[in-house]
Amino acid sequence: MKKKLLSISVGIALSFISLIPVQAGSNWANVGVTLNTNGGGNYTYLLDIGGNYSVTTNLLSNTTFSGHDFGNFVIGTNTLVLDGGIGAGAAWSGDYFTTSSFVIYYRAYSTTGSAGSWSSFVLNNQTTYSGSNAEYNATGAAIDVLGLVGNTPGTYYLEIVMSKLQYWNSGSSNYTSMIPGGQETPYSSSTAGYKATFTIPLGTGIATVPNDFALSVANKTISARFSGAASIQLLTISGLLIENTVANGNFQKSVQQGIYIVKVNGKSYKVVVP
Repeated sequence: MKKKLLSISVGIALSFISLIPVQAGSNWANVGVTLNTNGGGNYTYLLDIGGNYSVTTNLLSNTTFSGHDFGNFVIGTNTLVLDGGIGAGAAWSGDYFTTSSFVIYYRAYSTTGSAGSWSSFVLNNQTTYSGSNAEYNATGAAIDVLGLVGNTPGTYYLEIVMSKLQYWNSGSSNYTSMIPGGQETPYSSSTAGYKATFTIPLGTGIATVPNDFALSVANKTISARFSGAASIQLLTISGLLIENTVANGNFQKSVQQGIYIVKVNGKSYKVVVP
């Protein structure tokens, strides 16, 4: 693969540029992921700083996505929507990008659970292509982040990776780089991304209980019957969470003798297990 010294500068002395590592015909620019919280309009969070320069949209002053806590979201009241992003970079010596070059991979999962699989969407709107510099974005993805975790109370990671597919000028070869991981790290479904957090508090949710809801106790098993799906939390009387799930039609849990709280779509019921 052809190597070329990176020569992009935005008000940086040439003596400093000479210290920048040799890159494989390309470099990242500043890129970000776009979210909408509580219907307040789209905002692009800085995902990674690529050489401290922007192609078109300056993201350096934006909030950093990695480690950001989006706070609490009450189901039926608050919303968190992943709506798009901005991908940008420089292609050298005739190499090039296309409207399928920049892809955002995303997933949401409990901070105490396993990560699960990625989903993705393409940043297919070309906003700038000037010389070697290109920027692509997308809005309208409309990913309901709370829905990704079943609108279930808990604290979660929203994890993001952006991949960059650059084509060589021969037209017959390409390579994929990504963040995090560096310029020449291929995208892999097993590679970790950047993580922000959000919380759906206990006791929140659709505050209606199915009309046919019935709760019973037998043989140290708590049972609930209802039509459709319902958010169920089972807690000890002291508030220790035992079970947190979305059940369809029925719920059962074997427990020890004691007093418990069963929450159905946010409404609490006290249960005594003899």
